[in-house]
Amino acid sequence: METFIVKKTLIAAAALAATTGAMAFDVSLRGRLDAGYADTTYTRGDGKYTDSGVVSHNAASSMFNIQGSEDLGDGMTMSFKLESDVYTANGNTGVSGAGTTGLTPYNSYPGDTTGGLFNRASRIDLTTGYGSIGFGRDYTPLFTLAAATDLNGLSRISTVNSPGAGVGTTLPNQIFYKTPVLFGGMVVNASLWMDDNSKEDSISLNTTTGAATTTAGKTTRTSKGGTLTVTYGSPLSTYLAAGVGQVKFQGGASAGGAVTLSALPASGLYPGSPIIAGHKTQTITGATLAASTVMGPIKLAGNVITYDSTYDKNNLQTAAFGDLEFSGSEVNFGAQYTMGAMRLAAQVGVNQRKAELNNSVEQKGTDFVLGAYYDLFKNTYVYVKTGVVNSFDEKKPSGTGYLTTMGKQDDTSSAIGFVTNF
Repeated sequence: METFIVKKTLIAAAALAATTGAMAFDVSLRGRLDAGYADTTYTRGDGKYTDSGVVSHNAASSMFNIQGSEDLGDGMTMSFKLESDVYTANGNTGVSGAGTTGLTPYNSYPGDTTGGLFNRASRIDLTTGYGSIGFGRDYTPLFTLAAATDLNGLSRISTVNSPGAGVGTTLPNQIFYKTPVLFGGMVVNASLWMDDNSKEDSISLNTTTGAATTTAGKTTRTSKGGTLTVTYGSPLSTYLAAGVGQVKFQGGASAGGAVTLSALPASGLYPGSPIIAGHKTQTITGATLAASTVMGPIKLAGNVITYDSTYDKNNLQTAAFGDLEFSGSEVNFGAQYTMGAMRLAAQVGVNQRKAELNNSVEQKGTDFVLGAYYDLFKNTYVYVKTGVVNSFDEKKPSGTGYLTTMGKQDDTSSAIGFVTNF
C-alpha cells in the first residue's frame, strides 16, 4: 500500500530559515488510522466475555509519527523519529487502553512507564558511510521481523501472539546500530538496552560510640539486554531474516548489609503468565526466523518465533520449588492474492507453550484469520475480517504442586471498518 506523506515545515524552522538562509530540518508527518465495528468473544476456561462496538487495530495498528533529517555534509545525516500509538475509537494516545478489545502488542517490560505520548518511538540517529548509530526508544530489531512478515500487520486480529519473541516490542534507553547495505543486500541491526535505577545506602556514624546506623537501605533495579538481526531483501519482493535477543530484569534491596533481591512486580513479559510473587530475576531469550516472497499477484509470508523465560527460585515457597521456566513457540504462515483493488488473505498459526516448576504444563492451539480488503483510493481501504486467535487448549499439570490447571482460551473476533494512511 503506497503511503502518502504530508510534508510540513515547522514554524520555528521556517523562522530560522528566514534569518539564516538555510532550513534546519526537513520534517514529515505521517500516520495510519484504523477503526470499525467488531464483535469479539473471549474464552478463558469456563468463562466467556463478549465485547461489541467500535474498536481500533482490527486490520492495522493505528499510529502517527514525526520524522526529520538534516544533511550535515561530508556524507553525514542527523535524523529523529517520534511515534505514538493512537486508539482511533476513543482518541487515546500512548498506551491506548485497548486491552478490553484484545492483545495490545506494545506493552514493554515490568516497571516500564509506556503511557507517554511517544510510547512507540523517540530516538535520534547519526548516519554515515559506516552505518547509523542511534539512542532512545524504538521497536526492537527482533520485533521488526515479525512485523515484516505478518499479513495482518500485527493488528488485534492476527495469528502472531508474541511479535517481540518475549524480548519486547518497543523498549526505552536503547543504543542502536545499523550497518549500510552489505554484500548481497544484507543488513545487520543491533540494539543494546540498559536501564539501571539504584539508590545507595545512607549511613551515619556516631562519633562517641563508633556505631554506624543505616538510615536508608540500598535498592537496585537493573534491566539490560540486546537484540541482533540479519535481513536480506525487501518485504516488497523477497525477504529473509533471522534474529536473536535476550533481556534480564533484576530487583534488589539491602539494609546496610548484604544485598538481597527484592521481588519484581506481578507482571511479566511471558504472554498470559505474570511473574509469580517472590521471584527476583527474570531472563528471557527469544529468536525469530522470517521470510516472504512476491510472485505476481500472490504474496507468501511466514515466521517462526520462540521464547524462553526463566525466573529464579521462589523463596516465598518451600525448598521443593526450584527455578520457574516458561517457554513457547509459534509458527505463522499466510497467503495473499491481489485482484485489482481487491486483496484476499488467509493466515494460520500454530501455538505451543509450556510451564515447568516441579511439574509441567503444556498447551497447544491453532489460530486462523481470513480477510478481504478493497482499496477505495491509493491511501484508503475497507476491510472485512474474521478469525480465532490467541488459542490454547486446556491442559492439567502432570503432578501436584505449585502450577495449577491452565484453562482453554481463545479470542474469536469479526470486524468491518476502514484504514486510511496519511
